Amino acid sequence: MSGGERKHLVLELMFTSDANVLLLDEPDNYLDIPAKQWMEDQVTTAATN
Repeated sequence: MSGGERKHLVLELMFTSDANVLLLDEPDNYLDIPAKQWMEDQVTTAATN
């Protein structure tokens, strides 16, 4: 599993948890463009809920 795949998996687990706070430190390292767009959509969705 590549670094980007591992990072994507961890982000998916975070976004599907019931956490009230997400602490992200350079979360887009190792991600390709589609994964970065997915992450941005997830953060936007989490912020509006």
